[in-house]
Amino acid sequence: MTQKQITDSLFGVLSPKIFDEFFSSCGGKAYDAITNYPYDIYVTRNGSEQHQIISYNIDVALAGILKENISVKVVGEILHINVNHPEDKNDGDVYIEYLHKKLAKRSMMLQFKLSSLINTDEIKTTFVNGILTISMPLIKETIKEITIV
Repeated sequence: MTQKQITDSLFGVLSPKIFDEFFSSCGGKAYDAITNYPYDIYVTRNGSEQHQIISYNIDVALAGILKENISVKVVGEILHINVNHPEDKNDGDVYIEYLHKKLAKRSMMLQFKLSSLINTDEIKTTFVNGILTISMPLIKETIKEITIV
């Protein structure tokens, strides 16, 4: 089995349309979503490039977002990442008027379709220095010896 075939069978992605072409090679389907939060998808291996894949990982850059405004959950075979970012509000004493606005300060949702080979019970998340990291280990293959009677 080629690396592409392995990736195709393990990890489908539901992503913004801009990434359709890239992610269609991963067996994913695209959904319309508005996000300015960049993300990376990568694998960790046991040893060098040729060794077995241990987990698939997603890093999402969420600078300026508070941890309590982020939720990550798995529903069925879909991983949901939600960011709830309240809009800047003007109070009676201070009025905010942007002269140039490029920082992504909005709510968003990302969805990733997971393979049945992902161990959803062992998914771990960390949020350090504005980077949300989701580590999704593969189910460990077990070999059971069967006694011939």
